[in-house]
Parts: sequence; C-alpha cells; structure tokens
Amino acid sequence: INMIKDCDRQITEREKEIIKMYHGIGYARTYTLKEIGIDLGLTRERIRQIKEKVLEKIKRKKTAETLKGLLNDQH
Repeated sequence: INMIKDCDRQITEREKEIIKMYHGIGYARTYTLKEIGIDLGLTRERIRQIKEKVLEKIKRKKTAETLKGLLNDQH
C-alpha cells in the first residue's frame, strides 16, 4: 500500500480501486478479475490490462527513484 501512496499522482482512482480490490486492501477478502470487472462494469480482460498498467507504473517509479539515488550518490 505504501507503493500505491507513493504513486498517488500517477494512478487514477479507478486504478487504485482495482489494485485494492485485487489485493484485498481495505476489503474483507481479495476479488477476482471477473468480480472486479462485474463491479466496475468492465471485462475481466480489461481489469487485467489496467492492473498490469498500474504495476508497470509502480515499477517505473521505483526504477527512477533507484537511478536518481545512484546518480546522487556518485556526486
């Protein structure tokens, strides 16, 4: 969840909700892609695509922060 908070400006409310539902953050259980799709009026495949897009954004941010740290350590 800290990664989600760190990427707050980069991901939409819908994207955050999908990740939270998928991982059960703030919910009593985790939800399947199909269940999330039904709840949000989207297909299971579209939910999967959005989830992957969010995870890629998080990875890019983490990579950028790591590279920035390495560059700052060299000076």
